[in-house]
Amino acid sequence: MPSLSRGSKGISLVLGVLLVALSTPRFTATARDDIRVENVNFKETDGKIVIYYDLIGKTNKKYKVTVSLRRKADRFFRHSLVVLTGDVGTRVFAGRNRKITWDLSKEFPEGLQRDDYYFLVDVELVSGGISSLVWIGAAVAVLGGGAMYFLLSAQDEQRTPAVKTGFPLPPPRP
Repeated sequence: MPSLSRGSKGISLVLGVLLVALSTPRFTATARDDIRVENVNFKETDGKIVIYYDLIGKTNKKYKVTVSLRRKADRFFRHSLVVLTGDVGTRVFAGRNRKITWDLSKEFPEGLQRDDYYFLVDVELVSGGISSLVWIGAAVAVLGGGAMYFLLSAQDEQRTPAVKTGFPLPPPRP
């Protein structure tokens, strides 16, 4: 029968790994606090909308920039823009006067019927390290492996010893 102290050590190990895994996303969120978008404005040129913005952040880091179309009259309206070129995507660096061109006619061939639209430019840091999902997956694997180890070792201790047949053990190999 497994001893209680052995099981509590295993539980402590499992809880410690889980605590480390769950604290990782919090550090990522803290790094986002230094990033912001300012001075978002736009103008229409030749059936395309040009969106200008300033990305305030560390200039040696890469950022992921996405844009969505919103409405002032309908706070639930949100359309993620797809046909974009310029300073958008996952390899954008901080700086002023960033420019994104949106081909309105490809996403809305009949145009937009209202005039209360605005653009929301979202930005997040592209981490060069290991993704939070990888850390969570590793923690789950460690937890599962630890649980299996303790379950299987408990079963080994409960098994009956092997029956002795009276035959000698084979000689060791050279």
